[in-house]
Amino acid sequence: MPHKPAGHISALASQVVRPAETSDLPAEARLYWLWTVILAMSAVVAAVYYIWRGRPLDANLWSPAFDRYGDFWHYHLLFGYFHTARFFTGLERFAYPAPSALIYDAMYHLGPHKQALFLSSIVLSAAISGLLFCRGLIHSGIRNRQAALFCLTLLMTSWPWLTLYQRANIELILYLFVAAGTWALFSGRPRTAAMLYGAAAAFKLYPLLLLGTFLSRRHLRSFFIGVGTCAGLLLASFWFAGPTVRDAFMGTLHGIGGFVSTYAGVARRQELNTDHSLLGAIKEILSLHILRLGQTWPQLTRLYLVVVAVAILAFFLLKVRTLPLANRLSFFLIAMVLFPPVSYDYTLVHVYVVFALVVFAQLDARARGEKLPRAAVFYACFLLLFTPQTYIAFRGLRINGLLKATALAVLLFTLLRTELLPTFSSGRRQAGSQPLSLR
Repeated sequence: MPHKPAGHISALASQVVRPAETSDLPAEARLYWLWTVILAMSAVVAAVYYIWRGRPLDANLWSPAFDRYGDFWHYHLLFGYFHTARFFTGLERFAYPAPSALIYDAMYHLGPHKQALFLSSIVLSAAISGLLFCRGLIHSGIRNRQAALFCLTLLMTSWPWLTLYQRANIELILYLFVAAGTWALFSGRPRTAAMLYGAAAAFKLYPLLLLGTFLSRRHLRSFFIGVGTCAGLLLASFWFAGPTVRDAFMGTLHGIGGFVSTYAGVARRQELNTDHSLLGAIKEILSLHILRLGQTWPQLTRLYLVVVAVAILAFFLLKVRTLPLANRLSFFLIAMVLFPPVSYDYTLVHVYVVFALVVFAQLDARARGEKLPRAAVFYACFLLLFTPQTYIAFRGLRINGLLKATALAVLLFTLLRTELLPTFSSGRRQAGSQPLSLR
């Protein structure tokens, strides 16, 4: 399939064609829908069983009452030292980049109902995302009722959104920037997208990978705009957090380093069940009692980070840079939730962007009278990623993190072999219309 010449990202509106008639979801999507319900109900049955046996937490579907919404309140007392050196240097120090401190500071000033407001924003964000996806399906020719029920099922069975809600983590902020950036990118505004991706990276760093989407000669300006946005937000936050820019900068480095040494280099058995990072999968196996290898390996994290950096660079140079836009973006979206040393299941909300790109690519392929290769593989991976397997254990081995890490890895390699060409059109294509490109 030929691509549009470099620099010709058409506006979304000019790509859309009203379908001649409505139709059902593709067979693979309908099968995915069915199995999503089956796996979600299996988790509910397991939870009922554990509650009946008097062990409700063994289902691992929710946080214990004393730790529910724990990420929201984790730094509440620490912010009494905000704008002082102790904020970054104390025993319980801030472990995110400084821009995240501004988010926490704002949240803690929302008044007596701050937790309820933040939780409501999570629910509202999920609902709006579902509505936008539903509208896209309807515009692509899917029957109204089927599109609505499909999206409602996705929301009601979503393990990533449930986990994000239970932890009340500021990953929501990153999701909003990433989702908005993707909307801008496919609407023909790559510089706006780069700014939004750069802003997301300022809060937790790993979204910097998304700027790899713009690494081509014709779009280096967008890449540097994204890097500049990230750097500018970091510098401004260092100045605001204080007490000096240097203190905040060094404190941020020490905080991130402390987090990595505390969480990444240690196998926390209970937390590994919801850690889908590649390193988490490795630690799940190494920390099994029968292997007698202990639960602390400080050198493993350093080796892992070096190997991952080399692997991502090799993938990009050898294959990713030649792929269509949707593949490149999806590759980096998967990489940013698979390769960090710690990545809990609430970060999987970003994979819904990849899910949407795959669905629209499949619908567009069908409109051309073609089939999306390996569609069943894509949906099988999404099935494992968006439903919980936390209740499954075998002789101490919890498989939720392992399965999700495997699904992400398979998804990554499938993206390298299968072109996604969503033009967000259906029915009869406009004469001469081509897939969106960023080459």
